[in-house]
Amino acid sequence: MSYITESCPKCYSTYGMHFGPNSGLGPSTFVCSTCGETFQSGRREWLVMSRWSKLWYLFISVAYIIVIGFSAGAIFDDAARHVFAYSNPSTVPPSGPVFWTVAIFFGLATAVLQALRVRWSVQGSLGGDQVPVTPSFLSWKTNLTFFVVASLASVLIVAQMLGRMIR
Repeated sequence: MSYITESCPKCYSTYGMHFGPNSGLGPSTFVCSTCGETFQSGRREWLVMSRWSKLWYLFISVAYIIVIGFSAGAIFDDAARHVFAYSNPSTVPPSGPVFWTVAIFFGLATAVLQALRVRWSVQGSLGGDQVPVTPSFLSWKTNLTFFVVASLASVLIVAQMLGRMIR
């Protein structure tokens, strides 16, 4: 899997990353925190998105729900199996319940977050003039992918470390 980094077109300061295609929803104008350059982000607020862009957002949101839900389910299931195997090997739960509980929880959480992003976009658009946003690599508003991937990766790393300690 490859990822795409986002950076200022003038000074190339990196402010974000994403895996594959993104939803296209967000502030349309950014201002670089390093050089002050104002540039188009390639994103659009909900009220100015075309019908096709909105359908793309819905499609990519469903893909996010499935991928994040299943990934979280698999990672947490693996982590739970390592923890139970470490504490008491006879209590290792079967894969199904932990996987599906976590997958459904993270899938629903992703669906709620995607719906809230639309709501926040509409609220921001109705507020009047759109002020350019200063993107940041550590801002969930402009780089949500980083936080989702970092969260899931940290659980995976801990699970792998537990697995190595057990052996």
